[in-house]
Amino acid sequence: MKILLAISERDLLTSLQKSFELDGHTVIPAFDGVQAAASLQNVFPDAAVIYEKLTRITAGQITESLNKNDVPSVILTVNRITEDTLCGESTASSYLAFPFSPDELKAKLDAVIRLKKYGTAHDIRGVRIDDQRFKLGQPKLTAEELAIRARLSQNKTVPNDYPFIYINALNKKLASEQCGFRIEYVKNIGYRQVDHNE
Repeated sequence: MKILLAISERDLLTSLQKSFELDGHTVIPAFDGVQAAASLQNVFPDAAVIYEKLTRITAGQITESLNKNDVPSVILTVNRITEDTLCGESTASSYLAFPFSPDELKAKLDAVIRLKKYGTAHDIRGVRIDDQRFKLGQPKLTAEELAIRARLSQNKTVPNDYPFIYINALNKKLASEQCGFRIEYVKNIGYRQVDHNE
């Protein structure tokens, strides 16, 4: 598999490149946004890992190009993941905040690759997704949001310890699509899907 690594920190780029190559992947290294954009002129990778603080051309611009070509991506962020991040115009398939281990990154990348490969009918975190309305399109949902959506569409609750940031971002996206339902918190139970009429 070809993986674009667009990371402006040389030590991190070198370390992750070696790790992915040891796993048998072909790595397209890019030290900045210009190199990443240039590499996308020649060949599109199967997946991408992009450093949020990419220089010269922003991570958002690279992600936008990847999204147009249906390439799943993981943004490495030094900041907390916020609703603005998840609801932005050029969202990645998933996000991973520092500090992280190479195994965490590989698991996250694996999840977004499965998401692309199998569309909306596959397992994420043990939940079967089969919802044709929500996919890597509009609104663009992260792997975490798809897992929530899948669980709720099966009339299951989402545990109350699930990161609220994903619940809130998904609620905003559902509202923008005028789906007729929202996610609400039920004390001692967790989050559940309810009709707007309830």
